[in-house]
Amino acid sequence: MAFSIFIPGVVCLYVGLALFAVDMAFVGVFRKLPIYIKILSGIFYVLATIIVSGIWIFRPAPFEITAASNVPTYGLGSKVYGIDWKARRCRKGSK
Repeated sequence: MAFSIFIPGVVCLYVGLALFAVDMAFVGVFRKLPIYIKILSGIFYVLATIIVSGIWIFRPAPFEITAASNVPTYGLGSKVYGIDWKARRCRKGSK
């Protein structure tokens, strides 16, 4: 279930980051800068996005999965939640 919305979520994130970068390119502060500074800031922005994505988004989640089975064996005369346990023996061929 969660994986079915992961890819669209990542696409929306990167589209938003790209729109933010385009918006920042047309702000008056960046418009007055020389072209090489614009290119360097764009490269820095893309590298920062890749690094943050690698660290935060595409890293496996740190959780453990354990399976345990506790099948109790009750002896003759045991009480299970106040009910007397009566063991019965199965004959060959019967369930």
